[in-house]
Amino acid sequence: MRGGQNKILREKLITALYELTDEVGGSPTREQMIECIRYSERASRCEFGRWNKVLLELGNEPPR
Repeated sequence: MRGGQNKILREKLITALYELTDEVGGSPTREQMIECIRYSERASRCEFGRWNKVLLELGNEPPR
């Protein structure tokens, strides 16, 4: 885990990303995350690091 400074933010990010995953029917792209959820890319990067780590946190496979 990177960041992890704000447990509430991390949990809210995870919830929003799970909802986005359901909406798009699979692994969301970074662009979809930026467009569809109210948290910034910076917040995501601070908590998880690279986008592939976000996808792994959600149990999704990153693109190859």
